[in-house]
Amino acid sequence: MAISDNQKLDYLFKKVGFGATKTDTVLNKLAANESLPSPLLIRGDTIWAESGQIPSVKPSTSNSYVTLQTAIEATEDITATGNRTWKTGVTDWIPTEFGSTYLVNVYVHTSGDAAGAESMSNKVFTTGSGNNDEWFFDYQSGVLNFIGDNLPNGVNFSGKSVYITGATYSGNFGVASASISADISTLQSQVASILTNTDPAALDSLTEIVNAFQTADGTFATSTELANVNTAIRSDLAFSVKEINDPVSNVEVANVTGINFNVDGGFALTDNSDGTVTVTIESTFKTWHIYDTVSDTTPTDIIAAAVDEISIRAGNNITITPVTTTGSKGITIASDISDLLDLGISDGTVGQILQTDGNGNFSFTNNSIVSSSIPTSQTFTGDGSTVDYTLTDTPADEESIDVYVNDVLQRPSIYSLSGTTLTFNETPANADDIYVKYRYPTATNVNLVDNSVENRHLDLIYTSSQYVGDNTTTQYTIQSGHTVHSVLVIVNGLILPPTDYTIGFGTTLTITTAPATSAVIDIRYLPV
Repeated sequence: MAISDNQKLDYLFKKVGFGATKTDTVLNKLAANESLPSPLLIRGDTIWAESGQIPSVKPSTSNSYVTLQTAIEATEDITATGNRTWKTGVTDWIPTEFGSTYLVNVYVHTSGDAAGAESMSNKVFTTGSGNNDEWFFDYQSGVLNFIGDNLPNGVNFSGKSVYITGATYSGNFGVASASISADISTLQSQVASILTNTDPAALDSLTEIVNAFQTADGTFATSTELANVNTAIRSDLAFSVKEINDPVSNVEVANVTGINFNVDGGFALTDNSDGTVTVTIESTFKTWHIYDTVSDTTPTDIIAAAVDEISIRAGNNITITPVTTTGSKGITIASDISDLLDLGISDGTVGQILQTDGNGNFSFTNNSIVSSSIPTSQTFTGDGSTVDYTLTDTPADEESIDVYVNDVLQRPSIYSLSGTTLTFNETPANADDIYVKYRYPTATNVNLVDNSVENRHLDLIYTSSQYVGDNTTTQYTIQSGHTVHSVLVIVNGLILPPTDYTIGFGTTLTITTAPATSAVIDIRYLPV
């Protein structure tokens, strides 16, 4: 028949409480009636001899008596129920008997990731979570047991381990025997006698021993002799220094007793205050990036090696001046284009331009650019089958023209441009009136003849923004820098007059009346 829990408790009560062995049941013999002593065994070799040095508050760093243990990954005890018991493999953990701060912290986290274990989200508390899932930590053995009926509520142990953080005792163990204590006391007395005894009859004090040694050794070194020894030692420690990979001649120096680093050579020394020196090279222009032009983004690299030298020469109409000021050296590069300006021709009058005849001859002439007339608009008539229409000019893009079909402005997505060919995505019906308006902005130059500059030569960019009405929204974001006169607001193909909208705060266009739900809003920007 198994031993009852009451009998087990009776044994522990008599053993721990009275230091006696259990000889009968609690009904037949009370603890006070047990007469055979059985005190708990206290091993001398496991006693914490310096436990008195453990502070009442856990220190922030380890010392001779306390070792901090950070996120020790425990191993599951496979002899127990799954995930019930975990072994740290570390003993002599300092319990809360020495102070509440020594209470260990327990975490459940991914196996093999001790660095990420100590997070509040991973912590499980000794009191559990209210579901009889407390844990108990045996500080002597370093074993954690989930002592309640349940494992921690809501914790998934798959692929995870238990991590323990706390402190262990690291002082001396054991109690010295009486004979060892006596030996230590005798030794202490003998040392004290040597340090204090002044009996001239015996060399039994430290002072007497030193004096006797100095008297007996008449060859004690003088300061001069020590200097000579120092010189000899320095000679013995001398070493050789040599160059390698010098394309001309490698230098080699023997019996070197010191190395100097020249600051002018780019070297700098830092005393690390630990007997070491850090040598750094502050400035070496090893790689030179050479760009052919101002706009060039891919350089040709000149990479210096060994004793390479960089030569800089002035080319035509370029002057290079060395800057030799102490502490600031460099070069100044200047250009002289006076020869380029001397064309051997007389100056023209105000407003004239310089032109060439293609044979190297230059002259000044009036600013009069001959060009064919720039078209302003074209009209076509649909026939129910044609989608391609030929323009008399080449617009830059779809945004550079306005296309009307039966007086309704079309969005650029309705058509496309390829050179002078206008192509509709949908075939215009028979008799449809097609009107194309070229959007050429106006520029002012008193010396330019009419129709002398075409849009494609100005490289102007036309853009637009599209929105859909919701019968509520009146404000729409546009590009900055525009006024009511530099935008076209088109709602369902109809252009709104500038009086129907305003532009404020730089990028906000406000339409007086909110466009209806699903209304197509096309805001087209004129170049500014």
